[in-house]
Amino acid sequence: MREHGVFEEVDEGTGETFEKPTDKNTVDEIKGYLDQVGIEYDNAAKKADLLALITD
Repeated sequence: MREHGVFEEVDEGTGETFEKPTDKNTVDEIKGYLDQVGIEYDNAAKKADLLALITD
């Protein structure tokens, strides 16, 4: 089940799907993605810094 409705990458462990966010997403959406995939981040980080945490 997708909580935020915007992510579609498949999580191998849970089978959930998520789409990787881009610069078109809001900071909150990017943070939601990072939370869902278990990537830690600084709450004060800017959008570009958050996106840099996402690897292919």
